[in-house]
This record gives sequence, C-alpha cells and structure tokens, in this order.
Amino acid sequence: MKKRILSWIMLFEIIFVCFGGFTVQAASFSPRTSAPSSSDYHYYSDNIFYQSGYGMPNCTAYAWGRAYELLGTKPSLCTGNAGQWYSYNKSHGYYSYGSEPKLGAIACWDHYDNNTGHVAVVEAISGNNITISESNYGGVNWRRVTIPKNGSYDSSLRFLGYIYIGNWDGEEQPVNLGDSFYAYIINTAAWKHLTYDNDWNITSRTETGKANQIWYFSKQSDNSYKITSVKDGRCMEVHNFGKEAGTNVHMNDYSGNSAQLWYVYGKSGAYKLRAKCTDCVLDLADNSSAEGANIQMWTSNDTPAQKFQIWKLSLPTIPKPTLKVAIDNNYINNAVFSWEPVDNAHYYDLRIMENGNIIKTIWATKDTHYNVNLPAGNYTANVAGINDNFRNYTFSGTISFSIPNSDRPTTDFNVIYENSQSIVRNNTDNQQSVVVIIANYMNGTIKDINIKNEIFAARETKTYSHGANARVFVWDSLMGMKPLAQ
Repeated sequence: MKKRILSWIMLFEIIFVCFGGFTVQAASFSPRTSAPSSSDYHYYSDNIFYQSGYGMPNCTAYAWGRAYELLGTKPSLCTGNAGQWYSYNKSHGYYSYGSEPKLGAIACWDHYDNNTGHVAVVEAISGNNITISESNYGGVNWRRVTIPKNGSYDSSLRFLGYIYIGNWDGEEQPVNLGDSFYAYIINTAAWKHLTYDNDWNITSRTETGKANQIWYFSKQSDNSYKITSVKDGRCMEVHNFGKEAGTNVHMNDYSGNSAQLWYVYGKSGAYKLRAKCTDCVLDLADNSSAEGANIQMWTSNDTPAQKFQIWKLSLPTIPKPTLKVAIDNNYINNAVFSWEPVDNAHYYDLRIMENGNIIKTIWATKDTHYNVNLPAGNYTANVAGINDNFRNYTFSGTISFSIPNSDRPTTDFNVIYENSQSIVRNNTDNQQSVVVIIANYMNGTIKDINIKNEIFAARETKTYSHGANARVFVWDSLMGMKPLAQ
C-alpha cells in the first residue's frame, strides 16, 4: 500500500524519535467524519510522508497525520511500510499495543510478510464492530468504514493488532505533581521506602534518609516523569520494556525510552505509577512488608501493594564555607588549610590549583583542615561543603596564595610530605646508610620522636607514615650524623 520512504527521510525520523518523539495524551476524543483539507499541516505540509513524495492517497501518510492531529505532536510511529508498523512499535516500545480496539488506536495489517500491508485509525467502537478512517495508496483518498473489531477486513491481509497511541476511553488521567522536585516514594501500607540497592535493583526498605532513597522527578512534555536516583543519576526503568505482570524494575542510565518514563495517577497516599511502555503499574511484590521486598510491575488491581505516597523533600541549603591557608616553610607540610564546618555538609572536597589547573584534590574529607607540602609557586584553592543525602554542594570563594623558596637544606636526599606520610628518596647513584628521624609535633612542641636506621639503595624511595603534624629528618650515619634532608 505504500512504497518505502527514502533512507534519508527515515534517518531524520529516527533522529526525531530518539530526541523528543514522546507525545501528549489528549483529554477527549473527537472522531474525524470528513477528509482532511489540503491546508491541514498534519496531513500535508508537516507530514513526513507527504514531504517525501508519498502523501495521500496513502494509508501510512493518513494514519501518521491522524496520530499527529490527535496527539498534538509528531508521533513516534514507523516511517516504513504499513506492514512494518506493528512490529516496529513492539520492538521499540514507544506505545502500548494489543488485540482490543481503543479510540484513536492504529489498526495494523500485513500481507503475511511483515512488510507491506495496511494501517487505519479507530474512530468509533460499537459492540463487536469498529469504525475506522483510512486512505489507500493509489486509490481512495479518505473514507470511513465499519469492520469487525477482530480486524477481519480483506482476505489478503493478516490482522496484527492495535497500537494505542493515546488514552481517549474515559480512563483515569495522569496527575500533575509539578515540574521537578525531590521526593521519597513510599508504599503507604508497609510504609517502606523505594530503595536503590547496590546491584541496581529496587527494593522496599525502612527509611534511612540516604541518597539511594531520594528520587528526583522531572516532568516531560507528555506529562510523564523521568525518575532518577540522587545516588548516581540513574533512572528507574522497566526491564526490557516488559509488559507482563511480574516484570522487574531496576536502575539504568537514562536514554529517554518509554521504559524510563512514568505516569502518576490517583491522589496522595494512593498514587499509582505506570511506565509508558506498559499497562502494568508499580507493585510491591506479594504486598510484603519485609525488609528488602522486591519492586516489580503488575496488572493494576487497586490493592495496597500498588498505592504509594510521593513525599516531597526540600533541598537542604549549604552555607558557603570560608577557606583559609597558613604558609610556614619551617615545616615540611608548608601549606595548612582550614575552614569552619557549615550546616548540612557531611564532608568536604578541597581543590588546589596552579595556573588554573587542578594539581591536587582531597575528596570527601570529614576534617576541617588539611596539611600539604607544596613547592615554591603561586596557587589558588577552594573547598566545597557537600550533603551526602542529596549530593548537592556549595563552594567557598577561591583564595590565592604563594609558597616562597624554602631555606631548608637541599642535599642528596629529598623528603616530600603527603598529609600523614612522608616520601624519602635517595637521589644519588650510591647506596646510603642514614638515620631517619620522625618528630611528631603538637601545638608547635615535639610530642614524640621515632628513630630508624635505614639503608637506601641507589635512587630508592621509602614511605613513612606518621601523624598529621610531623617533621622528618634524614642524617648521614657514616659522616658524623651530618644532616642530609628535612
């Protein structure tokens, strides 16, 4: 009934589907009772089939245009031959499908070849019959015809089923909870929180307030919601576009497919969540109140297992930290950073930069100070207070500072201080017998001393652990305890 569209047109449509081909469901259905006019852009100027030279009379051009008209935005339907439409939608998971007619559904047939065939649009349902509107390639431009709802139509055609592009049968409509927000998702009866487990599965568990129980809802153009975990930004997804009861729900990277977009129905304390790819709804397996009970999809049955509270949360405010640095070349750790703790910050990230490039990052420290050895030069630094539950953060202002040239003796040994350890290196090509003295300081006074007799091979490096405020000395034990490095 239609020749194949040029490959570049199909590529254009694939790009459109991948980057925004989701639709808005209309609230009421208006059947078409006459042929569309040539000025109707749904069927002509903005119709992908018309633009490629395969406009009406053509069943695919008409059905695609009728879907465009009903939805208010371009549909995510196949742009190939009519006999490919049903399998294309089934494999891609763009719309629900089945064998029972619904208003606005696309009826699909093929010539027993999954290639050529026919498509039409359901305009009315009466008992065991349906009225469809259609166009025929190279034949009738537009007409309405009544046929059995089982799709019996033409002996040369095999009925495949219906594609449900929208909801116009008086069923419950999705609710609007707002454009974007943070929330817990709680099974109301068990009062257990949906929890993103370490294996990417989703279970029901007692509240912890941690990031793996906090969800970010982002409303899409079709009134569905993308639901992501604050833990790592992955999305709640129906496994493999499953439509059967018992299909698992897990986490995955966001791709914008229909298994990751969720409609919310009902009211507070009794919300139902349905993924766009299926008629099943989110379900607490076996209506279990056990810790770690699985979350799955199941046929809608209005039981407590399918009723959830979406408990909105406020993003905590983190005040701006104030970062300070003290420079003292008399100590190995010549740069001492400090900041006051701020409300709602569970830990801090400190960044040290030289010439705009980050040269050192101290991740997730719960301390409010950090000591480091830096060579002479000009630096900048800042610190971020981070909330571990919501993963939001606030940076301090960026400070600038300089490390002057050190007057510490430079010899054949080097000592490089890294927080609570020192790296001592023999820079010569000879074996060296030395004494390593580690002096731990407290408030500028030596607290204790640890003395080690060491033999360093040529160019050998050794690492010594010690307290945060320590000074390391290297002495030549064969030359009258001559100081080599500190």
